[in-house]
Amino acid sequence: MKKMILIVSMFTFTFPAISQQTKYEKTLSQALAKLEDAEGREALAEAANTFERIGNAMPGEWLPFYYHAFTNMRLAMALMEEGQMGECQAYVSKAQESLDKAMAIEEENSEIWALQGLIFQGRIWEDPQARGAEFSMKSHQALDKAISIGPENPRAYYLKGQNVFFTPSFYGGGPEAALPLLEKAENLFETSGSGNALEPNWGRETNRELLNRARAAKSEEKN
Repeated sequence: MKKMILIVSMFTFTFPAISQQTKYEKTLSQALAKLEDAEGREALAEAANTFERIGNAMPGEWLPFYYHAFTNMRLAMALMEEGQMGECQAYVSKAQESLDKAMAIEEENSEIWALQGLIFQGRIWEDPQARGAEFSMKSHQALDKAISIGPENPRAYYLKGQNVFFTPSFYGGGPEAALPLLEKAENLFETSGSGNALEPNWGRETNRELLNRARAAKSEEKN
């Protein structure tokens, strides 16, 4: 009788948890679909708010905080391209705050460390001369950490390649120096993937664009 009560109790607690998890996954999937279709700052800001709400509702899940950070970095990039550096850095700071929450949940996570590398890159945008040396090093260290945790993570190699691509050649950077990293990322984009549609899968198109530019630069150098 006691055993039967225990089994019934187990299912009583398990079913709500499964239901809640399914609802969480569905909500996150819908938010990701909106992010994929988002064009312009208003749509990105709306997507960021959605991820923040999901994170507040599910504080033990790292993905909502990760995507909130990622969306804020997309907003920061848009503002950087418009030359609005003050507002840009405010979004970089928001991204860092959310990524800190994700890292507190799951520190040894390659995707989180790869995004940390991107956030450190974002710190350079405000003043490359003053911040370049410090945050380039921090970005490289974060991406090296991402690779050490997840050597099959294409975003870590892509972001590292992007770092090298835009580093002046007299510092050991440039398109040709970035080529092996971008090629590695391209191969991993082809072959890797957890099969979980909720996990990060961004970066492939930009990596391919940089890869083509790096290959063109190498071809021109030969000629």
